[in-house]
Amino acid sequence: MHATGAPSDLEIPISDSDGEQINDEAEGALCYLADIFVCVLWSLCVGCGGILIVGGVPRIWVAAGAGVTYALYLVTCLKSPVYVYMCNIKALEEAEAALRGMHDAAPGIRLELVSYAANDQVKGPALNATHNAEESFSYGSCSDLSTPVFLESRSIVALHIPKPQIVMDHSTRAAYDAHKANFITTNDKDTFYDFAESIDLPNYQERMLVTSASAPWWIGKTPYVISTVLMLAPLYRLALYMTIHHVRHTIVKSLTNLEPVNDL
Repeated sequence: MHATGAPSDLEIPISDSDGEQINDEAEGALCYLADIFVCVLWSLCVGCGGILIVGGVPRIWVAAGAGVTYALYLVTCLKSPVYVYMCNIKALEEAEAALRGMHDAAPGIRLELVSYAANDQVKGPALNATHNAEESFSYGSCSDLSTPVFLESRSIVALHIPKPQIVMDHSTRAAYDAHKANFITTNDKDTFYDFAESIDLPNYQERMLVTSASAPWWIGKTPYVISTVLMLAPLYRLALYMTIHHVRHTIVKSLTNLEPVNDL
C-alpha cells in the first residue's frame, strides 16, 4: 500500500503539532504591508476611474475593479492576527485562568487514516473514500514543562501561544511508534491511504489580547472593524503595534507510559 499523507509531526524530543510557527511580529508586518498595498491599489482604481471612463472603459468594469480590490482589502484585514486578538480580549485574571487551564490539561494524540481505491486517487475534494478510522494513543501520565509567563508588569499584551510541543521518553516513543504502525496496518484496506496525527489540548487558545483597566478605548473588535471599513486599518495596526507588547508562550508537555491509563 502507498501512503499519500504528510509525515509524522511527532518527534523526540520536541514537536510542533502544526509543523509551522510564524513569528507574530513578522506575520503582523506582512499583513500591514498587504493592507497598505491594497489601499494604494484601491485608491488608484478610484482615482483613475474617471480617466478610464473618459477613455472609453465601461463604468461597470471600473466599478468591478474597485469592488474586487476593496473586497480583497477586507479579507486581508479580517483574516489577520489582529482581528483574532480583537475577538479574544481578556482581563488579566481571565487570561491567567485560561493559561492555568492549558498548563493543567493533558494533551490527546489522535491518529486518523482514510483509504482510497486506485481509481479514486485524483486531485480535488471529490474523493470517494473506501475506509476511514480514528483512534487515540494512550499514555501513562503527563507533566507540564512550560516556562512560566508573567503578565502583571505589562498593561496590554498580545499573547501568542503556538500549539503544544511534546516531549516523550524513548520507551513512550517506542510504544507510540508500535501503536501507530499497528493502527496503519489494521486500517490500510485499499491501494492508497492518507494518514494524519494531531495533538489536541483542552481549553487551547492560540491568541488572546490581555488588557488592564487602563487600556485605550479604541482597542476592541468594533473600533477595528469600523477602521477597516473606512480603510484606516493600516493606521489602526500601526497605533496598536506601538501600544501593545508581544509575548510568545510555548506550552511543553512531557508524556510517559509508566502508568497505564484509558484512551483519552
